[in-house]
Amino acid sequence: MISDSHRGLVKAVHEQLLGATWQRCRVHCTRNAQDLVPRHARSMVASAIRSIFEQPDERSAKEQSGRVIEGFRPRFPAVAELLAEAEPDLLAHFTFRESHRRQIRGTNPRSA
Repeated sequence: MISDSHRGLVKAVHEQLLGATWQRCRVHCTRNAQDLVPRHARSMVASAIRSIFEQPDERSAKEQSGRVIEGFRPRFPAVAELLAEAEPDLLAHFTFRESHRRQIRGTNPRSA
């Protein structure tokens, strides 16, 4: 299941779709992060988050996520916290075969 982080929807997935994996949509999360920074920093925030998803495997993605989070911590602590909290759900697609990852990392399979 791929969606934004609407609490009710996430709860329903875990309660009703037993064994299903929930993937937080990277586009929605990026928009949430951009809402936490001044307009002039939004492009940079999006690029940094995008760099996490461009990694070839889960280990590399977690390492990059850590670098991005620590890079944001001094200047944009709210973004760092958002990403740290969201990381497991953002990277859930790495538990699937590589051939499926691109289609399931966001809510729009064509542009994910």
